[in-house]
Amino acid sequence: MLKAHRGTDEKNGLRFISHAKLLRVLHYHPELGEFTVKESIYGLRAGERAGTPVSYGYVRISIEGVKYPAHRLAWFYVHGRWPKEQIDHINGVRDDNRVCNLREASSMENQWNAKRAINNSSGFKGVYFDKRFGVFVARITAHGTSYSLGKFETAAEAGAAYAKAAKFYHGEFARTE
Repeated sequence: MLKAHRGTDEKNGLRFISHAKLLRVLHYHPELGEFTVKESIYGLRAGERAGTPVSYGYVRISIEGVKYPAHRLAWFYVHGRWPKEQIDHINGVRDDNRVCNLREASSMENQWNAKRAINNSSGFKGVYFDKRFGVFVARITAHGTSYSLGKFETAAEAGAAYAKAAKFYHGEFARTE
């Protein structure tokens, strides 16, 4: 049976598998973003795909009772160290664990790269319709400060203002859709 600990995350008490053990137990396909089992364990045969999709879109891989997010394991597998903070999926697809789609991010940067909220009715991130004045309003938050970008006659104009501001304030983490 595998021992999954080799250090502990002080913040949430997670036990970590060692890099050497991870390399022994799983194989990571960086161009596919998938893991396969190297040796038969936990009811899986060697060569079978490891991981289970969870309801909110991510993939989890269980090793000796510890459930690891597959994107964090992929980072660890390739870079030989656990990420300092969060791992951001560049394209916003939570089960796309190709190494080229993963990057380290702060919590704030990860939020900047979030998709448009599902309850957004304007069709543009950072834009809402102000019924009182009959205009579209664009707003952006950066580094804890909320900025009003103006009032516009169309959602597209407000969306363009948000996109410009997102590139300025959020840089490579800017997502406008």
